[in-house]
Amino acid sequence: MGGADLSNLKQHAVAMAVFTSIVAPFGGFLASAVKRAHGAKDFGTLIPGHGGVVDRFDCQIVTAPFVYLYLQQFL
Repeated sequence: MGGADLSNLKQHAVAMAVFTSIVAPFGGFLASAVKRAHGAKDFGTLIPGHGGVVDRFDCQIVTAPFVYLYLQQFL
């Protein structure tokens, strides 16, 4: 891997890190809005005290489409 390739890879890594850091919290906001709209405290009881499995992955659910679109557009 040449120096130019490594530099390009680093640029994409930084762009993805910044991008996902900005977008990921909106998954939690969206999940909270859905729970409040339905009067639920948690999405499930599989993981007691943690709000269920969906609460553990809400940020990834929202971030995944953005990451996919970035990869399709720029790589």
